Amino acid sequence: SDFSHVWLLFLFHDNGPATPPRAKVKPPRLVGATKGILATRALHSPNPIGLSLCRFIFFVDRNSVGLFFVVDALSQSYGLSLCDLFLGGHI
Repeated sequence: SDFSHVWLLFLFHDNGPATPPRAKVKPPRLVGATKGILATRALHSPNPIGLSLCRFIFFVDRNSVGLFFVVDALSQSYGLSLCDLFLGGHI
């Protein structure tokens, strides 16, 4: 194939209640230091849109159901709402 990776644009469906988030959070890896919420992988982001780069494995064509694709290293939960898929180059 002509590409090895795909970009996945998706919506967080388990983002939690729609409450105003704090602008700064304290990630565990920074041991008390604060970071802006959009610069972290916070579970309750005010932005429900996500973007992930995944290694493309293969397509599966199920005539009765549709076209499926298999990727590696997607760390998202079951039921993810996929908005778009962009074919990447060789990485």
